[in-house]
Amino acid sequence: MWNLLICDDENQMIVSLKDMIRRFTNETNIQFNISECHSAGELLNDFNDSIDLILLDISMGTLSGMDAAKIIRERNRDVVIIFVTSMTQYALEGYSVHAFGFLKKPIRYADIRLQLLDATMHLNSHKKEFLTIEVDNAPYRLDIAEILFLEVQDHDILIHTLSESLLVHESMNEMESRLKEHYFFRCHRSYLVNLRMVATVNGADVVLKNKTTVPLSKYKKKEFLEAFTFYLGVEN
Repeated sequence: MWNLLICDDENQMIVSLKDMIRRFTNETNIQFNISECHSAGELLNDFNDSIDLILLDISMGTLSGMDAAKIIRERNRDVVIIFVTSMTQYALEGYSVHAFGFLKKPIRYADIRLQLLDATMHLNSHKKEFLTIEVDNAPYRLDIAEILFLEVQDHDILIHTLSESLLVHESMNEMESRLKEHYFFRCHRSYLVNLRMVATVNGADVVLKNKTTVPLSKYKKKEFLEAFTFYLGVEN
């Protein structure tokens, strides 16, 4: 199921879009969790990384849909944005926010059907796996593929990624359970490493692709090498 957000200041347009999306679901069995907002400001307040697809009106008062799209693109590179507009002159500007497509008002079902088919195929081909954690008392979605390793820090867990380090209030046992199926291995009582990020093993250290080293317990070494070999076989 995909999370789809409709943003339009015309209630009748939102109703019409919902009807066409439900028809699309009945025909294709592609499911959507649909939410709505009625202004660009409301969109910016409501937007979060769980949203996969936005149907976005351009002309909506002081802050336009195009303005909102530019701000959203600074936060999220992956969300699919399809503009819903009668103002075709914005098509070129849409490239600056990597708009996936345009639906011209009045909208025909055949047009939205084609856009939704293309958008969901795109989402499926670029599907990421996320770990939802709590950071500063707010939910945060972390791309699992970007995690390097996790380490115990006092009674918390420090998650190291390619771009940042995040402190979460969970136990290592809990994190190991949540990440085990994603090719993570507990190489030391205080460390959990992403096998996708491993380059090699050097004595008592796991060497990651970014040259970072992580301790490898001598009691875990044989099991770690078996797990890493299995992972390489799956990938190849």
